[in-house]
Amino acid sequence: MPNNCSSILKKISYIFFLFVIVSCASLNNDIKSTPFAGKVLINQNNVKQFSFNININVANNGSIIQLKKPFYGNVLEIKVLDGKNLIFVPTKSSEPFFVPKSVNRNFKYWIRQCLFSNKLDVYEDDEGIFFAFKCSKEGPRTKFSISYQDYNLMGFVEKKMNFIETQCPA
Repeated sequence: MPNNCSSILKKISYIFFLFVIVSCASLNNDIKSTPFAGKVLINQNNVKQFSFNININVANNGSIIQLKKPFYGNVLEIKVLDGKNLIFVPTKSSEPFFVPKSVNRNFKYWIRQCLFSNKLDVYEDDEGIFFAFKCSKEGPRTKFSISYQDYNLMGFVEKKMNFIETQCPA
């Protein structure tokens, strides 16, 4: 049994230090993703405009794109998985819509190219539906523009620092 406060504090600090090292080691092995956050403006028929926060989490086996509204929460979540079609997880306020085969087939590659390269320009005309996806880097921001049917999306994202990157040494 310890006989003074300094020995108790020393033991607590050792336990805390050990906990931090173990948690950093286990997190670094389990999480291999890159998070991005930003804003997007959605314009429908050049009449209605909606502004959302956007979070994109890019991992090795797929990506998740979330559109959020402050004080409202998730509005739409899109899962981009290897070898699968885009999966839209709608909420009460979102409507289902058709996505052409070429967009489904290539979107994972396009989102990675957009976020990790300097520029991307995609123009697709599939099944009579026009789709355009443009990206460019401007400093730490990646600006993007997507045109699909009567929708235009414009916005930007920036890479967020992971808790692991800021707290755990490499």
